[in-house]
Amino acid sequence: MEVRVHAEEFFIQLPPFPNSYIIARYGLQITFGVFQKMKFLRKSELLKFLGFWVIFLILHYAYDFLPVLPIKIISGINESFFQNIKVGFFAYLIVNLAEYFTHQKDIDNRESFILTRLFSTTILPWFMFIIWFIAPAYYGQISSVTIEIMYANIVLILSGICALAIEQTMEGIHYQALSKVVIITLFFISTSLYIIFTFNLPWVDVFAIPIGY
Repeated sequence: MEVRVHAEEFFIQLPPFPNSYIIARYGLQITFGVFQKMKFLRKSELLKFLGFWVIFLILHYAYDFLPVLPIKIISGINESFFQNIKVGFFAYLIVNLAEYFTHQKDIDNRESFILTRLFSTTILPWFMFIIWFIAPAYYGQISSVTIEIMYANIVLILSGICALAIEQTMEGIHYQALSKVVIITLFFISTSLYIIFTFNLPWVDVFAIPIGY
């Protein structure tokens, strides 16, 4: 006999917040708190972080103003979450390329620098995924568009800081051969997925139950 059990039978639902503005208030408090502690960032890293934020906003709307094929590949073509993490990927890739060409004379270990940036670029969208879904998991739907936009920018800020923290830790280390293969392979696979799924969505969604199951 087949038995189906609903998840809500096992989990106690969290009490709803009074209103959506609590998300903004606590989100902004956390963000400003992080900024106050950002003394661990060097000036160049802070500029990189701000550059990432600006480039993300540019790419987010670029296709609306310039709907051509090259822009479509790296820009957001709709407001889906996938398109937002795609923009995050390419925005961070662009600032990493800018960082390399503007500081290449100061780079002691070129191989480690490149591999670290490839890794941080690849993992940044997953930081966005984890942080973004905190609100849907613990709060639910955000009813205010304004609050949702504020929350999205908070997610972007925290994701960028996470990527910079990873770079601080990993830069200069010696990568073994297998690690190099893994990082490079995942980077190019990620790049291909963001491009392919811009033109052809996959048959299965992240949260949707596949047909037939």
